Amino acid sequence: MNSLENLVNFLAQIFGYSFMLRWMRVLLSACLLAVYVVNELGALLIQVDSKHRNRFWTEFDFDSTQGKTVDHKVIFAVKQLNLENLKDKLYAVSDPFSADYGNFLTRQEVGNMISNSYGTKATIDYLRRNQIEIVSQSVFGEYITAKATLLKWESVLQTKFRTYRHNASPNFVVFRAEEFTLDHQITPHISDVYNVIDFPVLPSSKLSLVEETMASYSHSPMTPSALNKYYNVFTNIGNVAVKQAVFAPESFSSTDLSAFQSLFKIPQHPVDSYPGSFDNPGKCNNDLTSCEETDSDLQWIMAVAQNTTTLLW
Repeated sequence: MNSLENLVNFLAQIFGYSFMLRWMRVLLSACLLAVYVVNELGALLIQVDSKHRNRFWTEFDFDSTQGKTVDHKVIFAVKQLNLENLKDKLYAVSDPFSADYGNFLTRQEVGNMISNSYGTKATIDYLRRNQIEIVSQSVFGEYITAKATLLKWESVLQTKFRTYRHNASPNFVVFRAEEFTLDHQITPHISDVYNVIDFPVLPSSKLSLVEETMASYSHSPMTPSALNKYYNVFTNIGNVAVKQAVFAPESFSSTDLSAFQSLFKIPQHPVDSYPGSFDNPGKCNNDLTSCEETDSDLQWIMAVAQNTTTLLW
């Protein structure tokens, strides 16, 4: 688990808490607390955390013969290289006393520094040897999307897929497994695998975005108090002489902000100023991606610097 905790902290330092929370919404709802067991052959067994699954999803019977011929996409995240060097670069460009201050890297430069072309090629070669179609890969090969029938994935990942409906939206159906084994040939190159044991977050009229996300947090150590402890933040009382601002092109949900503050026992404080049409809880509940960045930014900066005038532009 230490490696996972380190990765959370590392992402927070590099990309900020907006990215971290978006990442956690996917991975924590996707069972961040999975159990990792390495056997003597070097294969990696990954198991689901059933608490989150049982909270939102119900298994139902599906034609076991015909169903296994359904195509299913799996995403492989390739381990990136030189992350310590990137971390050092982050500190240097952020330090006003550094000669490198302000010399931010472009996306191309970051990709050139940390991409793992060998790991990407090894993963693609392995999948193709197993007659699995490569659908796409990200610009620097960080993510590989592959497609095969459920029957093929069961063979390759040594698992059994089952069918689940979302409790609040029965028409939303996914295929997921209890556990799977990652072959030793690609274990050294893979950091995560998606769409096998992880379950998506699906906001609904019964569950607000923050309620469903917070249910995932209930199994996680990531809270405002944990953040304070890790970074030695000794007070969350903001400075009344300053203001903080979020610059974002998205809507936000005042309802979710209030729920977030209630959940973590933070004094209720709405956003002090924002464009009139930006507060749109209904839109946020219906479309997770339309609000996730703005909501994340607001919730976490207002948790760290409480009762501080907060603006949204």
